[in-house]
Amino acid sequence: MRALAALVDLAGDDRYEMEGPGLGAAIAGASLLVDFAGNDRYQSGYFGQGAAAFGTGALIELGGDDEYRLVAWGQGLGLAGGLGLLWDRGGSDRYTVAGAADPFDRGLLSGAQGAGFGFRTLLGGGTGILRDERGDDRYEAEMFAQGSGYYYGAGLLWDESGHDRYRAVRYAQGSGAHEAVGVLRDEGGFDSYELGHGAGQGMGLDLALGVLVDGAGDDRYSARFHAQGTATANGFGLLADAGGADRLRVADRYAWGTAEPLRGLPSVGILLNDSRKALFEQIESLQKSVPPEEKPCATPDLAVRRDDFDALLAAGEALRCALQKGERWEEAAALLQRDPADSLAAWIAPALPAAPAALREKLRAVLWAHPSCGVRTSVLIPSLKDEGVRSSCWRLQAAALRLGAKPAPGVSVPGFLLPPRAY
Repeated sequence: MRALAALVDLAGDDRYEMEGPGLGAAIAGASLLVDFAGNDRYQSGYFGQGAAAFGTGALIELGGDDEYRLVAWGQGLGLAGGLGLLWDRGGSDRYTVAGAADPFDRGLLSGAQGAGFGFRTLLGGGTGILRDERGDDRYEAEMFAQGSGYYYGAGLLWDESGHDRYRAVRYAQGSGAHEAVGVLRDEGGFDSYELGHGAGQGMGLDLALGVLVDGAGDDRYSARFHAQGTATANGFGLLADAGGADRLRVADRYAWGTAEPLRGLPSVGILLNDSRKALFEQIESLQKSVPPEEKPCATPDLAVRRDDFDALLAAGEALRCALQKGERWEEAAALLQRDPADSLAAWIAPALPAAPAALREKLRAVLWAHPSCGVRTSVLIPSLKDEGVRSSCWRLQAAALRLGAKPAPGVSVPGFLLPPRAY
């Protein structure tokens, strides 16, 4: 606790290898690795090369053509209460992160190359920074990388010059998710940005900010969808390119300034390109070429522990699937009768239109008394609009205003929910 570990190397072509955590990695303390010169190689397993939780971890490289290899979680990673920094001041460098298994089976997790990562609903993330000042650099990673923030984390990848190449899969290259900030800033050169999936290149998800700023040069951008200045679930996404003969390629319409509102509130997606030579290409989405097959609903576990977030999410999705097909409504009603404030109400409420007529209004009354603002918003109807606008919940007020509610004198409504005044 509160300890300091430091390693300083003054010259030579060096090789640093760790099987586990290390090379500028700290937990509840500070760790520093400084290398002044030489063409160096850094290789480590998990949690290294500028990574920290509840402390500060830094790897500072002052010159040379260097190579950084990591399994996952590092190269400028900040976990809860941590500041992780990888700062390379010169040379043509290569940053590679192999990736670790994802418990949700979406691919491989990196958590690297300028990533701030939190544990959702438990701990907010820290600050992760990867800064490279000069050289033609290569960045390779999987998910959550290259200027990525997740759950109150802040991630920054800042490359000042050179012809650089960025390759990742998902939630990368200026991506923020769940009240986080992710930024990729490249100040010049002919650069290439490639996402195998999406959710990046200036994308904000769920009250988060995702930004990619490219200063100059003829650049190439490639992604599938939810990329290149997009936002959803009240996020903010920005892709700003200052000029050059750029080429932007996507596979779906969710790109180029697309924003999807949610909760009765807007999202903001912005694409800025200061060039008449930019080429925009949209290719047919492979996902749309095959009609989706209707999958049977999983069996919901209604006895799931309410403090097990992942299990609760799976049970809720399975329950909503069944309810939307007109199944299990008697079980849902019995569940709310036992506990009107049950967490599974968040999945029952959106499916209420599919409920049997004999149960619908009875369930609506129970759900309207639920402590969750989101649950109440899902069951709002015109006869409840005046009560809704008097709520302290912005989401419910916004839904009530859309139904035509008029705030009574003395009722406080945020100005951004009201229509603009004529001047």
